[in-house]
Amino acid sequence: MPNKRDLVTGCLNPTRSREVRYDRLYKSVGMTHRVQVRMLHEIGQAEVVFWMRNPSKRVISEVLQRRGVHHCYDTQLIEL
Repeated sequence: MPNKRDLVTGCLNPTRSREVRYDRLYKSVGMTHRVQVRMLHEIGQAEVVFWMRNPSKRVISEVLQRRGVHHCYDTQLIEL
């Protein structure tokens, strides 16, 4: 959801605009949360983003293991 400043000025950065668009899309098909995970690789850091219905810690960790993420240092669960 855009903050108050974004609503007044009408400007979102491209990444934030894309997140808002995808949040609306996934919410319309029944997803309830966006999960953002930051992780470290040998060559630097990366971010994994996916949407889920009513996720639990166990389900999130299973999804991350399937995607090959074993060491993450920041996980955010954002309600849509």
